[in-house]
Amino acid sequence: MKRHSNLFVSGCLLLIAAPAATLAQDQSDDVFVIEEIVVTAQKREERVFDVPLSVTAMTGDEIAERGITNLLDAQYAVSGLTLTEFGPGQQRAQLRGTGTAGGATGLATVGFYIDEVPLVANAGGAGPDIRLLDMARIEVLRGPQPTLYGEGSMGGTIRYITADPELTEFSGNVGASYGSVTDGSESWRAQGVVNIPLIENELGVRFAVAEEQIGGWIDSVVDGREDVNEADITTLRGTLLWQPNDRFRLRAMLLTQDLDQPYQNFGGPDRTTITGFPTGNRDEYDIFNLTASYEFDRFTVLGTVGYIDREASAVFDLTAFGVGFFTAPPEFGGFGLPPGLITRVGLTSDTEYEMWSQELRLTSNGDGPLNYNLGIYHRDPETDTNSVTITEPTAIQDLIGFDPFSGGPATNESDAFAVFGDVSYAFNEQWEVLLGVRYYEDERTQRTLAPNPRQAEFDTTNPRINVAWTPNENSSYYANYAKGFRSGGFNVQIPGFNIPPDFGPEDFNSFEIGTKQIALDGRLSWELAAYYNDWTDIQVPAPAAAIPFFTNGGEASGPGVDFSLRALLGEEFTLGVTYGWTDMEYDTDTGDRNRGDSLDLVAERTGSISLDWARQIAGGTELRARADYQHTSGFTLTIRRPPFNQVNPTDSRNVFNLRFGASFGDYEAYVFANNLTDDDGTLYPIIGTNLEPVLPIPRVIGAEFRVSF
Repeated sequence: MKRHSNLFVSGCLLLIAAPAATLAQDQSDDVFVIEEIVVTAQKREERVFDVPLSVTAMTGDEIAERGITNLLDAQYAVSGLTLTEFGPGQQRAQLRGTGTAGGATGLATVGFYIDEVPLVANAGGAGPDIRLLDMARIEVLRGPQPTLYGEGSMGGTIRYITADPELTEFSGNVGASYGSVTDGSESWRAQGVVNIPLIENELGVRFAVAEEQIGGWIDSVVDGREDVNEADITTLRGTLLWQPNDRFRLRAMLLTQDLDQPYQNFGGPDRTTITGFPTGNRDEYDIFNLTASYEFDRFTVLGTVGYIDREASAVFDLTAFGVGFFTAPPEFGGFGLPPGLITRVGLTSDTEYEMWSQELRLTSNGDGPLNYNLGIYHRDPETDTNSVTITEPTAIQDLIGFDPFSGGPATNESDAFAVFGDVSYAFNEQWEVLLGVRYYEDERTQRTLAPNPRQAEFDTTNPRINVAWTPNENSSYYANYAKGFRSGGFNVQIPGFNIPPDFGPEDFNSFEIGTKQIALDGRLSWELAAYYNDWTDIQVPAPAAAIPFFTNGGEASGPGVDFSLRALLGEEFTLGVTYGWTDMEYDTDTGDRNRGDSLDLVAERTGSISLDWARQIAGGTELRARADYQHTSGFTLTIRRPPFNQVNPTDSRNVFNLRFGASFGDYEAYVFANNLTDDDGTLYPIIGTNLEPVLPIPRVIGAEFRVSF
């Protein structure tokens, strides 16, 4: 594993040196420069280069050129990011070492937004599946984002920015793709976008729709069905933009999506599954966002309202664990049932999630040395969950009188409020200091079958300090300190077991220094950041618990590095390189962790190399090609408690993607090969009651066609 990683680093260093040498010979030609990307990471428009933080931005054009449909396809191109999922709609993110125990404890450690809507789940860390349909860009902010994004953004924040309607002309595009999955069925996607100016330069709408099938590749040895993990996804989005003048702007966005997958992606290396119960996965959601802003001479006032309505359902096969649990004698924590009464055990988990969020903020227009962001924020999510144990041939509820795994239905409510602000002052053209703070209150309530609801209140004050030095227009340096925060929560109460009612919040402190550089007349840019994280009161599983519950008992810390480079090699080639390294590990022994353990699902090293080629030929035709190599060193997942006591590592992954095509005016056609070497590195290892790993989609070879109008 180390040998492959060392080869990757050596290759990166050689590639860094190579473009510098090549470009140095072409400095007389100043026509070709790297495109500047404008982001809103700090709630105002500015170049990525001018943001004194480690930020990765991927434009809508790059998303289309890569042919990716979700962030999972490009995760290793973002330094320090690891994504895991059992299937679409169950995505969990680890960024800069913030991997939670078991991979799913408590709330998310990485914040997700679509436009101005926070996608923060109220129970569990899995967020909705966001398809990359007609996106303006994706922004990944690394490190805690306490001031502007608040709770849940300890490792960073990922923002999906959807495309605005264009107010000047009617336009759109339609496209289709088809791919053959090795050892599986077909993947296909049909999508369309239409942009309609209703009043020229004032009012317009934009509609985007996609129908998608992700080909299955796992066969069931239980019922003989093939490709059982095939997934169907329908996505619809409409956006309205009204700009009656240069100062006022009103934008409304409505997104709806329906996902259906008969089996989740559990399966062995032979691409078969032995699950007794179909591990179905359904996810439906509606997201609405209304934003209004008015630009005064010196500042802009913005108000935004967001709404999410989500219903998700998943089934897990617990046969291997459950049968033994029910037949074990009571002195060993079981129920002592005779063998044969229970032969199969499944668990269905249904979740209904609804949230309103509101934010009002005042942002300076950046004309003077003093700039600021001031705001208030409120959200009130409600999550209704219900898990039911299914046993065959006899219902366990009939045998023992209650459901031992669910604890009955539960409603988790949160009433969260925050006031935040940051103020920056530029002493001159080179030095700028930013001070930010966010005060956050979270009142949580859980309602179960118990007569009285459980309540807990959490509050925190999260500062941020940033010092930026820009000696010239092509060079910048910064130092940043930020404190992140994650709320506590409630443990499931099960009759007959002594389980604490709740667990407390966590604290996360991060120290970072970084630099951004532009060289060779704008044809080379690179970014380097080094950080140190200190995480305390980590929510970890309690030791020796027959029914797992959570407590605060962990401390972890460690350094890390993020690096990215982009270079133009002459007139036709563009090179991209990323590398991320983190050495977060536990500093103390807990009931479930040993000192020196790495954090769950966190890859120590990630990286990518991409090479784009474009050439104009006769008749206005442009030939294009792209090659991507993505690498991760793998990670571990640990459960040190009876009856499991498992420390499961995963192998490194090396993914190659190739894409070649041409554009003929408004027409584009491509052929592609994703995961060319058919790498089957584990995305989620065998752990606990999951007796099969989650493996990536095999090699997919196909074609894509798109026409614009």
